[in-house]
Amino acid sequence: MASLSKLYTRKEIDKLREELIAKHGDKCAICEKPGSAFKKRLAIDHNHVTGKIRGLLCFRCNKFILGRQTFKTVRAMLAYLMKYDVEA
Repeated sequence: MASLSKLYTRKEIDKLREELIAKHGDKCAICEKPGSAFKKRLAIDHNHVTGKIRGLLCFRCNKFILGRQTFKTVRAMLAYLMKYDVEA
C-alpha cells in the first residue's frame, strides 16, 4: 500500500492537484460538493496498489464511502438496492 508521498515529491503532488482542479473543478468526485465547503482541502485519491491517480475526494467520501468499499461490497450493495429500489 503506497501513499502519495512515497510515490511523488511534494512539488509533483501540488502539480497533480492543480491539474485535477483544472480538469474536474475544485469539487469532490463523489458527492460533488465544492472544496470550499470543507475545512480540509480535497484529497488526491489514488489506487494504493498501482499508484494510478483517480480524482479529488472530500475526507468523508475518501475515508468512509470509497475507503471501506471493494468491488465485492459495491456489487453486493448494488444487487441489494436493485432488488428493492429499481424504479419502473
